Amino acid sequence: MQKTIEYKEYKGYHLISPGTTNIQNIKENENVVIVQDENTQIKNLEINVSAGATLTFVSYYNKSSLSDSKIIINLEKDASLKMYNLIIATNDQNITLNADVNLKEEHANCEILNVYLGTDQSLIDSKVHAYHVASNTNSDLSILSIGKDSSTVNINNMATIKQGKKKCVVHQKAKGLALNKETTIKALPILYIDEADCLASHASAIGSISKDDLFYLMSRGLTKLDASKLIVLGFIAPFADKIDEVEGLKDFKEQILNDFIKNLK
Repeated sequence: MQKTIEYKEYKGYHLISPGTTNIQNIKENENVVIVQDENTQIKNLEINVSAGATLTFVSYYNKSSLSDSKIIINLEKDASLKMYNLIIATNDQNITLNADVNLKEEHANCEILNVYLGTDQSLIDSKVHAYHVASNTNSDLSILSIGKDSSTVNINNMATIKQGKKKCVVHQKAKGLALNKETTIKALPILYIDEADCLASHASAIGSISKDDLFYLMSRGLTKLDASKLIVLGFIAPFADKIDEVEGLKDFKEQILNDFIKNLK
């Protein structure tokens, strides 16, 4: 049975109340969905996920966040985290996402998929770190970033495997799509590994829209702007697919995708 935490904006889910420190405890074997939308600003948030529990954490940020804000998620034995974050930064906003995931006991696992859109003179600074402090733990971190105008997006993906913590699996991937020459996207995947008996990989790729793809779509009657939008929406399709897997978030998905498209103009 999936447990949801109620909140007023979206029926069936709950916004964690803002405050200096917020601590949420998820009991053993619970299946909990937490949604955080653009109206909530969290300075510090810590979530403890007990043995066998599953947390799906979905967030949408489009307002400047506190520079010292942090999300910490602690995973016990057989606990699972699915985290999907969307950030849209406009004007001269400075938005920071600083998240630590501690895989504290065996067979804990996390999947993180984040999408960032920077426009105008905005700055997005992302630091996500998976700490493997137990053997037989898995982490998979993917970042999809789009930049336009004079925006800057900094992506720091990090994972640590402690000495003696064997059979850990780490995958990192960062992809950037620059919509013009003035935007800056920087990706820095980092692995801190003190154990030989593990499987770890990281990759990053930053580029622009393919001229061939653009030409093909325009030859089918689309304007350059509409063709570019379609390509970008295809770029972030994995994120939309993950939101689709979370029951009851249809309206939430429509809102964030509408905001995303609006800011591509």
